[in-house]
Amino acid sequence: LAPLKKKNWFVYAKPPFAGPEAVLAYLSRYTHRVAISNSRLIALNEAGVTFRVKDYRRNGSERYRTMT
Repeated sequence: LAPLKKKNWFVYAKPPFAGPEAVLAYLSRYTHRVAISNSRLIALNEAGVTFRVKDYRRNGSERYRTMT
């Protein structure tokens, strides 16, 4: 990354077609995401947070597991 810090960067940006509200709506979909949705949460206790995960390397009933 060090060579990139020394490089002069020039940004080309045009005014948005749909206005600034559309730009904010677009960016908010990426900056205000939830890490784990409430539907995946199973338990919260002294041991930690237990939630449901999907393991794409497995098939069948083993694909859906829980993790704490």
